[in-house]
Amino acid sequence: MTDEMLMALIVCDTGVSEHVLQLLDEAKVPGYTVSQDVSGMSENGRRENSAVWPGVNTTIHCACTAEQLAQVKESIRLLRESRSPRHVPLRLFSWKLTEIY
Repeated sequence: MTDEMLMALIVCDTGVSEHVLQLLDEAKVPGYTVSQDVSGMSENGRRENSAVWPGVNTTIHCACTAEQLAQVKESIRLLRESRSPRHVPLRLFSWKLTEIY
């Protein structure tokens, strides 16, 4: 691989995960790993798929180029803006990959 690779972690409401995967396909991200039924807590509260803390998240990891990541970031930003504030679980984190085998 000649281009610097970056890792993206997307945490999203499970109900929007298929849409996020479509965004990755549109950006021509070559692959990803999906973890479903993820619980957690953020500034928006807990999500534990229970009566007390309803909701569940999905996480998606993908290695991509800076160009692909820029397209994914913009698509995620637009998707966040189109959703109701109470459906906030939709975050993207990224970092430089230092080792790729």
